[in-house]
Amino acid sequence: MKPEMRSDEEKPKRAFSDKFLIKRLLKYLFIHKKLMLIALLTMIIQTVFFALGPYLIKVILDNYIDQNRRLEFLGIWFLYLMVIILSFFPMYIRRWVLLIAGEKSIYNLRKDTYEKLQDNSMDYFDKTPAGDSLARMTSDIASIQPILSGEFLMAFSSLFMLIGGLIVCFSISFPLTLVTLSVFPVIIIFAIFQRRLVRNKWDDYRNFNAKYIASMAESISGARVSQSFARSEYDRKDFDEINEEYYQKGLSAFRWSSIVNPFYQTYTKLTIVLVLLIGGSLTLQTQGVVTVGSLVLFILYLNQFLDPLIILTGVYALIQASFSAFERIVILLDTPPSITEIVDARPLSCHSGKIDLNKVTFSYDEGETMVLDDFSLSIQPNECIAIVGETGSGKTTIISLISRLYDIQEGSIQIDGQDIRNVTLASLRKSIGVVLQEPFLFSESVRYNLCYGKEASNEEIKEVLSLISAEFVYDLSDGLDTKVGERGGWLSLGQRQLISFARALITNPKVILLDEATSSIDPQAELQIQRALSKMLENRTSIIIAHRLSTVRAADRIIVLHAGKIIEKGTFDELLTQKGEFYNFYRLQFRHEE
Repeated sequence: MKPEMRSDEEKPKRAFSDKFLIKRLLKYLFIHKKLMLIALLTMIIQTVFFALGPYLIKVILDNYIDQNRRLEFLGIWFLYLMVIILSFFPMYIRRWVLLIAGEKSIYNLRKDTYEKLQDNSMDYFDKTPAGDSLARMTSDIASIQPILSGEFLMAFSSLFMLIGGLIVCFSISFPLTLVTLSVFPVIIIFAIFQRRLVRNKWDDYRNFNAKYIASMAESISGARVSQSFARSEYDRKDFDEINEEYYQKGLSAFRWSSIVNPFYQTYTKLTIVLVLLIGGSLTLQTQGVVTVGSLVLFILYLNQFLDPLIILTGVYALIQASFSAFERIVILLDTPPSITEIVDARPLSCHSGKIDLNKVTFSYDEGETMVLDDFSLSIQPNECIAIVGETGSGKTTIISLISRLYDIQEGSIQIDGQDIRNVTLASLRKSIGVVLQEPFLFSESVRYNLCYGKEASNEEIKEVLSLISAEFVYDLSDGLDTKVGERGGWLSLGQRQLISFARALITNPKVILLDEATSSIDPQAELQIQRALSKMLENRTSIIIAHRLSTVRAADRIIVLHAGKIIEKGTFDELLTQKGEFYNFYRLQFRHEE
């Protein structure tokens, strides 16, 4: 299941600048203003302690080492000891506070990403592999976590200390500070070069990671098919190719990221060597202009000045890796759903369940062939309509449009005289019970699945289960609390269908939309399901995509579709008498069920 990759020429350009992404990150961080204020205060205290330590060493070297002032020396030494011990507390508090703020930010980012996925329209899920969405929720957020959980904020702390150290260095020796700053152009040039290269490498890696996860998700879900066709060996070869490409892309990204810290570590040490050479010369050639204590003090401060620079470069490399992942999440967060409510949308008042599709025109993608073209259909309250037709004729599309999973391009769809685009989505979908062709159950308990659309008491559940003769639930190992397995795999197909019927009925909808299952089941289960279906449709408006003869016979009216148009309609007997398209359809698909 090898994922299809774009060529280098086809890769999309970066959607957002680093500046924009940093602002979005800060938006998550600075929600926690109190924590940020505590971090700022402890940062200032820590910087004062760090600045005070080297200064005390200078005082000891210049005033007490050679002058036999033991008592004063011990006093300054004790003060230095206290500075080191007390510096632990602001460091600990700052780091702990930043970690709390970071974890809260990750929590909010996960929440926003999940809610966005929940709010997205069906066209997003049609075009986006499930594995890609899963990658954004898991590996992409995991890549951002180190940044939001302290590293990004540590960079601000380091920047603060960098500026403070630079000011102190200028106050000690202006010439030596200029020598230090003279090496900065090389650092800046390297940073610019490294940023462009590393970011592109990480973009490639993150994009392939999403395709890798999508491919693996598809491979795992298709394991039964793979083994049925004896494809396991071929799939292993496909995986080896994917894994090798994934490895090479990761190696390329990490290779260029790993050079950053060693380069800056070595370069900063060379800077100290240069300062020691020039400062030592000034100490020897000038009579006390630069004292030994001043030179040692400058080098100590220079270390404190350069250490934050090393931290910044390390965080910078981490940011480049994380921004590729964060950009993918921001693209998701900033993509508006195609299905939205109007400003003054009102709850749907569904009292009778009359449905009108008026001159509806619809295609899934702009410019493609219309699935429905100038399509009109009126369904009376409590009427049962069976829709039949060849694959691709628009049957499932009609159900999706009535639920407003997609928006039509032209025309209108009304329920009880109300345009579905003018009512709230929640009220519309709560008024409609949908039963899918492939019954989907969540890997929770039977009760969880039954009450998925509406919380219901044990009495309400029992009433619905009795109505459709689905009391088998109480014979399961833990009754309503029995786990059903992934996609309901621990239950039979017939049991899954009955539970999906009950789930739709518990919400007590006025309209039922049913895409009948095509899978074969045993005769006893078939009879039970038909009885349950009959009970479920009583006193409700219903549209059924019919695949069983018994359903077609029981319908009040049959609609025959071809290429998005109604070519025949009438009762079962009327359409057979006409000997038209439905008659041919009956002979091919239904007659063997007689």
